[in-house]
Amino acid sequence: MHELKYCISNYEEVLIYFKSRTNCADGNAYKLANLDKKLTDSIYKTEPIADRIAMNNAIITNTMNSAITNNSILKGDGGSKFYTEHLGSNHFEGQKSWNLKMMQYYKGIKDTTEYLKLTSIFYDQYYMRLTVNSVRKPAFIKLSNRMNE
Repeated sequence: MHELKYCISNYEEVLIYFKSRTNCADGNAYKLANLDKKLTDSIYKTEPIADRIAMNNAIITNTMNSAITNNSILKGDGGSKFYTEHLGSNHFEGQKSWNLKMMQYYKGIKDTTEYLKLTSIFYDQYYMRLTVNSVRKPAFIKLSNRMNE
């Protein structure tokens, strides 16, 4: 693996990278932009919430699309982990989100065996424990809609 020789060390340069629509969580530009963690943290603390969400969504979408296009389980896992890391400290929700992204990956590469395996586990962990009242809640309806995308 080659060494990164250049560091994006200016707030505006890092912000331009994060706002670009071609960034991936495993790309060299992303690694360069994240070498200065204090700078990255300051962007995520000062930019408007809508911009932060758009930046993360672009990185996640590009990473998952690249994983599916290249049939790369490592990229799929990387995109799923990136998604999970940006949800906060709730481990249960993080694991659920990782599973959703990996199901998206397996569906995208048309790996039915792995998709069904993971879907079976997902349904057992997150749906079979639900009560009738919880199924009627808006959060459940939103999750169900995400599953059908």
